[in-house]
Amino acid sequence: MPAYQLLVYPITNYAFDTPLQQVNMDTSPLSTKNLVWYYGNYLNSAADGANPEFSILRANLKGLPPATVTTADDDPLRSEGANFAAALVNAGVTVDFRNYPGVTHEFFSMGAVLDEAKQANQQAATDLKKAFGIQ
Repeated sequence: MPAYQLLVYPITNYAFDTPLQQVNMDTSPLSTKNLVWYYGNYLNSAADGANPEFSILRANLKGLPPATVTTADDDPLRSEGANFAAALVNAGVTVDFRNYPGVTHEFFSMGAVLDEAKQANQQAATDLKKAFGIQ
């Protein structure tokens, strides 16, 4: 079992039913249309998407390690990340959930130019250090 989960705009459920997936149908750099294409090329069939090993939101989450869940405001995966963070909390898992307003998918890697990315990376580093007992 891992000691900690660091999840940055995680894919947690094979479904296209959240309001944000509808709003972000054509957003850049990641759109819901892109997700449909990716899933179609990754999964053998739509039935595979229901497997909790792929759609972890459908799994039993009890006993998982603490987590940091980071989402971007303008991202079709934002609801999935928020829903997963809530499901982890409901399963008794400690979660540090952060949504960063005004940024898109892939912002986490843009620390050289985005203050939000610097903040997200610092929070991730702080949470990981705490999880591993590093001061």
